[in-house]
Amino acid sequence: MTTTVINQRIADRNQRIEFDAKAKVLRDKWGISEPELHKMPIWLRPLINDAIRRKLLPKPYHPLDAWFALQHATKASGGDLWVDHVGRIKLPNGVQQLISEPYGITDEGQTQLSRFCELLGLRFEIQDESWWFPNNTIRVTISRLQDIQS
Repeated sequence: MTTTVINQRIADRNQRIEFDAKAKVLRDKWGISEPELHKMPIWLRPLINDAIRRKLLPKPYHPLDAWFALQHATKASGGDLWVDHVGRIKLPNGVQQLISEPYGITDEGQTQLSRFCELLGLRFEIQDESWWFPNNTIRVTISRLQDIQS
C-alpha cells in the first residue's frame, strides 16, 4: 500500500469522525432519536394485509414479510419516491412509528405518501431534522391514527 493511499484513508477517517461529531451535536440539539433501520413497526404488515383483504391493494404474488409488504403497498399506492433509509422508532410510551429519511421529497413523492397513508389509515409528518444525514435529509414520520389520538 502506498503512502498516498494510506494518507487518503487517514484523511477519509478523520473526515468521517468530524462529520459524526457534528451530526451528534445536531441530533442531540434536535432531540432526534435513532431509527432501527430496516425494521418495520409491528402494526404495518397487519394493516397492509387488511388492505389487501378489503381489496384496497392488489393481492401480492408471494407471501409478504414486513419489508416486502411496505414495498408492495408503496408501489400499489402510486410509488415510493418518499422511501429511503427506512426504519422504525419506539417512543417512550411504547408506540412505534415508521420512519423514512429521504434526501428530499417532491410534490409527486408527497402525493404518493398521502395516498399510501390514506389507504392504510395513517398520518404522516415531515420534519427538516433527521438522523440519517443531518441538514441533508428530511424525516417522514408515519403513525397510526389511534396512536396520535391517545
